[in-house]
Amino acid sequence: GMKLGLWMSPVEFNNASTTFRAHPTWSCVPVGTAASLIQDDAGLGVWYITQPAVQAYLAGVIDRIVNDWGVHYFKFDFMTWLDCPPHDYNDYEDAFAHWVDTIERAHPDVTFEFDETNDQRMWPFESAARGPSWFDNTHSHSLPSGPAVKRGAQLLHDIWSAAPWVPPSSIGAGLYDGTLQDGLTPDYLMPIAALTHITFWTDLSKLPASVRADTAWWLQWYHAHAAALSGGVYELTGSDPWDDAAPAAFQASSFVFAFRQTGPAPVVSLHGLSGGASYTLTYVRTGEVLGPFTGTQLQNGVTLLGGATPHTAAVYQIARA
Repeated sequence: GMKLGLWMSPVEFNNASTTFRAHPTWSCVPVGTAASLIQDDAGLGVWYITQPAVQAYLAGVIDRIVNDWGVHYFKFDFMTWLDCPPHDYNDYEDAFAHWVDTIERAHPDVTFEFDETNDQRMWPFESAARGPSWFDNTHSHSLPSGPAVKRGAQLLHDIWSAAPWVPPSSIGAGLYDGTLQDGLTPDYLMPIAALTHITFWTDLSKLPASVRADTAWWLQWYHAHAAALSGGVYELTGSDPWDDAAPAAFQASSFVFAFRQTGPAPVVSLHGLSGGASYTLTYVRTGEVLGPFTGTQLQNGVTLLGGATPHTAAVYQIARA
């Protein structure tokens, strides 16, 4: 069944809270409640997270939320590193990371995600080592010449930017947030999602039956292969796909993910193959088999989705012939 998730700002507080009134010295000095006076911000005060008492209290809050409310997923937002004399913002960041380590040890079955949409304060080192990152809100951007690109291009850009240095499976983004309205299909979007930390904000029950059926197929496939997709991923194309024209392709374990946008088809050179061996590429959605190819052919580059229409994707499994 479904498990409860909570969007939370753990190091900030409402100035009217009973906890702050009981412990005013727990606020970050000199910022403290001053943060709530900035009209264009969240209107919240900031805890002095370097204080052991504050860390202990907040850890207790997490314990209570998990044990009493059954929350199994947290999305931490509004993370701000501040100078709280005699500690500087580096001390503040270290203290927050230490606190996250503490609650993760206490709740190994709970996911703690970090919102990186504004300034990537923990990206990639602290956050990638601890959990997924909420990396992208609207997926929208425009070309320098003015036109907006389809939202799928932003998602491909996020994956392309992370690979191979950070596992894309740590990147969270709302999969169907505006992307279906862009005319993109589940058979295009779900292969993108399979490389990421799949997140739905959309009520799937309100989608057309065909969209639900295609989404369900891909989710079943993803769950069967999630372990193989959660490690390192190679980007197989040299140009950033952010413009909705450049193709994109990725290799995750024995799977190749190919995406054709509005421009040319992807030409991919695969990794980890034996030059003299024979291989096939099986399209996981239909069972269609390409090949056989020699390892050398696949290493030197093969064109995928050559006759496909724009915004088409395919996932192939590599196997010895």
